[in-house]
Order: sequence, then structure tokens, then C-alpha cells
Amino acid sequence: MDNMVSAYCKPLEIPTFSLFNSAFDEGIPTNEIQEDAGVCFSSEGMFYLGFRHYPAFDLNLAGARSVLLVRDPRDMLVSMYYSVVKSHVIPEKNKNFLRSRHAAEQMSVDEFVLNKSALYVNNFKKYRRKLPAETLTTYRYEDVIYEKEVWLRQIVADLELPLDRKLISRTVKQFDIIPEHEDQDQHIRQVHPGNYQVKLQPETIEILNDKLSAFLSYYNYL
Repeated sequence: MDNMVSAYCKPLEIPTFSLFNSAFDEGIPTNEIQEDAGVCFSSEGMFYLGFRHYPAFDLNLAGARSVLLVRDPRDMLVSMYYSVVKSHVIPEKNKNFLRSRHAAEQMSVDEFVLNKSALYVNNFKKYRRKLPAETLTTYRYEDVIYEKEVWLRQIVADLELPLDRKLISRTVKQFDIIPEHEDQDQHIRQVHPGNYQVKLQPETIEILNDKLSAFLSYYNYL
């Protein structure tokens, strides 16, 4: 979503910034970004995007419009495994991610998702607690992945951006990538919902359903 919004904003000369993407490029774990990074959010007229999770410090979101994209966490965990182990290009400075890759390579996908599931539980709790409901628009990946043009039009309206229908169509074409076959070495490995049912053992799914029950129930994944 953040890449698509950035690509739409660029020809309109609307500035965007991703603190988390910048940190990743510099080898800084996103959960270690501290409150002094709050100065990055002081510019008016800037769109801040690309958050992988809620920051470790509070953001002043009073009156600010927010967009949250959620996905079935069972699919997210599987996707994370293949990104960490295979497809994610690691910047030269990011030694932390390289260590994460080495650790993940020693695990099966089932072991990995069970090990990381608590991250999504904690993220869900923070979203519920920190994001002001009155200015928040939430989308589910499963509802928009095959309808990106409709989705981008909705985001443009949500964020009160200038509407350019031709630019929306051109932008969507850049990102409307649906691989014909799964390729574990590509960052876009596959996009179809429910892949966890193919990749995980039934007993693993049962454990995840229990651990992630609040998330799954709240966003209608059960």
C-alpha cells in the first residue's frame, strides 16, 4: 500500500516519508526506534507511511487521518517466513536482518510462525489502543488485493488527496502483480489469501487460531 500511495503522490509533488523503510536501509531494527525520532513527523503536508507496526513511542494522531491495512495474521506469518529466509533483499548495512535470516533458516515454517505469533498479538493490541477510531479507516488485504484500482480511489478519498483517475490507473498497473505460480525467491511470492492452509500443519493452524483468536475475531477471519 505504501509504495502505491507514494507512486501516486510523486507526480502530484506531494511529499511522502517512511521512517521504517529508512531505518531498514540503515540497519536499524524498527522496534528500536526511539522517541527522538518523533522530530521526523513534524512537517505539515507530509504523508507518513510504510509502518510495519506501531512505533515504540507514541504518535500525536489527534485530528490526523490514518489508514490501516490488515491481513490474516496466519498468512502474514507464512509470508514473513519466506521473506526473511529467501526473498527480501538485505541492504549492506542491515546486519540485524542478516542475523534474523540465519536464525530463520534453522527453523521450519511451522516453527517460525509459532515463534513469531506473539508479535502480531502485541501489534493488534497496540492498534486497538493507539489508533483513534474516529479518524481511522481500516482495509482488509483480502477485500482489496484483486481490486486495487477501486482501493486506491478509496484511499485517495480517505486522505483527501487530489483525484486524478488516469494517474490512479497508471499507478495501479505498476503494482497489480499476481504471479501465475508461486516463486519463493521473489518478494511477491504469491498473493492469494489462505496460503497458510497449504503451508502449515493442521496442528500448527489450531495453535495459531487459539493464540490469534482476538485478532481473527475482530477482523472477521474466523
